[in-house]
This record gives sequence, structure tokens and C-alpha cells, in this order.
Amino acid sequence: LNVIVDPGNGAGCEIVPKLLSAYNVNIITINAQMDGKFPGRNSEPSEKNLIQISKFLKISTQEDIGIALDGDADRVIFLDETGEIVDPIRLLTLLAKYYIQNNKNNISMNDMKISTPVNSSSLVEDVLQPLGCEIIRTEVGDIQVAQALHKNGGFLGGETSGTYIWPNFHLGPDSIVTIGIVLQMIIKTGKSLIELLKEIPKYPYYRKQFQLIKDIPFTDEINQKIITEMKESFDSMGKKLKSINKMDGCRFDYDNGWILIRRSGTSPYLRISGESSIDINQSIEMNKIAEEKMKKLNLI
Repeated sequence: LNVIVDPGNGAGCEIVPKLLSAYNVNIITINAQMDGKFPGRNSEPSEKNLIQISKFLKISTQEDIGIALDGDADRVIFLDETGEIVDPIRLLTLLAKYYIQNNKNNISMNDMKISTPVNSSSLVEDVLQPLGCEIIRTEVGDIQVAQALHKNGGFLGGETSGTYIWPNFHLGPDSIVTIGIVLQMIIKTGKSLIELLKEIPKYPYYRKQFQLIKDIPFTDEINQKIITEMKESFDSMGKKLKSINKMDGCRFDYDNGWILIRRSGTSPYLRISGESSIDINQSIEMNKIAEEKMKKLNLI
């Protein structure tokens, strides 16, 4: 197995190469000199910061997978052999499916669950519920995911930022365990990451961020105004609302998609995100409708 690792000059610079080398994985590293000034790239493993490793994979004829970590190495992003970033929720779903298929007789009913926030793709339900797995939705944040696992049971948790929590080991995000499990899955199945991900649908996702006119918390009153306006839009379009989740922002699930309108918990921004099981144009259309409604409410 040939792997390229980009620890981003962070905390993973020593442990990840040592771990992989110990298991005879052929490894190439970039940005692997620990430096708190992060000279190689910004420590956030986002698409714009992973151009270097992505380009390397695109031109390489040998590397099977790319691995990129954030500064403190609790988050990990995987890239396939073509240099494409793997959506963390698609990977979370694949890992959960693989775990169930290989441990079904050993998972108690209480632990046949995974935990993920409200802003994660609905593909987790579409793929895992038919396998008997319950999906526990939480507020955004790995702490909330961990608390849900502790309270409700479950064998795996994760979120869109690239955190994966394995309660059988501990309740903190663990990139090292996740790397080991992903590589083990590839070796045991004899399939590349691209081949394995063919089992998992890819729903078009779209998100925009807007500066709030006033930096205020979103009260129940504000959320109810958002719900009233969005209900009006769904009714006028003839779209049937399946559910409204007010756990963290307002998430509207409808036939063939969902949209989440949520105030950032750390900065004065409103984020509108959503996906469609049909095409990206439907996601963009719903996002624009929500944007107009938020302007009408004088929020953005």
C-alpha cells in the first residue's frame, strides 16, 4: 500500500509516519516537519489548503491514498488515488457499513447506533437504517457527538469537519485510529477507496455564509419566524415537508433533500446549507430562496 501523508507541520508529524512505517506501508510525506508557524500550509485541512497533496496524487502513478491532518491531529481528511477529497460523511457512512457487516453478531442492540450532527448528509439514514442502525442527530460539534454516544450508546460518531469518534477506544476524536481502520479496510477487502465508495451515494451539497446585520443570538422567536417564512415557501412550491429539526438552527427535510439555516456558534455569520438527492441545481435553488427569506427578516 502506497500512502502520501500531509500532517500540515502539526502534531501528527511524528506519530503518523512512525505508525505506518511500523506496518510496512510505503509512505511519502509533505509538510512533515513540526513547526507551530505552519509554513507548509494553513493547518485547516480544507480543499483550498490541500491543493499540493491533491496535485501530487493526480500526477502520481503509485500512490493509493492521501491523508491530511489538522494542526493538533484530531481531524483527518482522506483523498482518493485521483486526488479528490473524500467527503467525511460519505467515509463515515462507509466505515459504519463496513463495521456492521463485519461485526453484526457482536454489536448489542444498544450499540447499533452512530451519532452525527444535524448538518450531516441524509445519506447516513438512507444507507445505514436499512441495516438496522439507528442515527442519533446532535448539535454541531464533536463534543456534542461524544456526549450523545456516551448517553445513548453507539459504535461510531463523526462530523463534516473530519472528526471520527470510536467509543470502543475512547470518546475523543481520533485521527490515528481512523487512519488504521481505513487502511485495514482497504487491505482486507483488496479494494481501493474509490471502489469502496461506489457503495455510498453522493448527494449534491451546497452551502453559503452570510454576515449577520446584528450579532445577536437566535432566540426561539427568531427561529419561529424562520420556520414560518420557509413553510410559506415550501407550500408555494408544492413541496411536502417531512420534518423540521430545531436542535441547532432550523433544518427542513423535504422530499428529495433538506436545508439547514443556522447561526454560527463562534462568529457573526448565518450559514445556509443543504443537499438534494436529485441535482446540485435544486440545492442552489433552495439556498437562494432561503437567502431571500433571511433578507426579508432583516437577518442578513
